[in-house]
Formats: sequence, structure tokens, C-alpha cells
Amino acid sequence: MSWALFCRETNEPPGMIRTFSETMRKRGFQPSNTVPAQNGSSRRVRGFVGVELRPQPQRHYEQD
Repeated sequence: MSWALFCRETNEPPGMIRTFSETMRKRGFQPSNTVPAQNGSSRRVRGFVGVELRPQPQRHYEQD
């Protein structure tokens, strides 16, 4: 699910990535450029140490 779609469904403003990163740092999360990708590849991506996504069940959405 995309972040924008999640925000729409929960009636939350999407905000900006910079604000999100600043908030994560203020809450004590350490940014990292070597976080393992979630799709099982050996590729590394940017993220925060100790933060992972939980798998979500597949949802089907109607197109507007």
C-alpha cells in the first residue's frame, strides 16, 4: 500500500519526508544507508536502524 493511499484511508495528511525523518531522529531512531531491502534481495536501502515493515494482507481497490 502506498503512503498516500494509507493517509487517505486514515484521514491523515501525508506530510513530508523531511518532517518524518526529523521526527524519527528526535525519537531516537538512527538513520542508516545500509538497511536490508524487504524483498529478500541483497540490495541495501536507506532507512532507520531497528525499523521494519510488517507484511500486510493483499487488498484490492477499485479505481476511481
